[in-house]
Amino acid sequence: MHAKSQSNAQAMFNLGYMHEHGQGLPLDLHLAKRYYDQALEINPAAKLPVTLALASLWIRKNYADSFMVSLFICFSCLSSLSIEVKIR
Repeated sequence: MHAKSQSNAQAMFNLGYMHEHGQGLPLDLHLAKRYYDQALEINPAAKLPVTLALASLWIRKNYADSFMVSLFICFSCLSSLSIEVKIR
């Protein structure tokens, strides 16, 4: 990947997010974790967003069929929709 060769922490984080949510890339939680870890390795200042993303991955992996994960995913979708409406 080009992001990896450039050592860009933001790009690595974004690739992790895209793999975690299946946006434009296949849903792959293992690969998402790898990209999040690489983002932290490249830039230690990314500790907070990477920690939150890893917590989200852990919840999705360990509680995939629970009501709380469905509620969390639904809330995330609603939050992104409200952000898009505000921007326009």
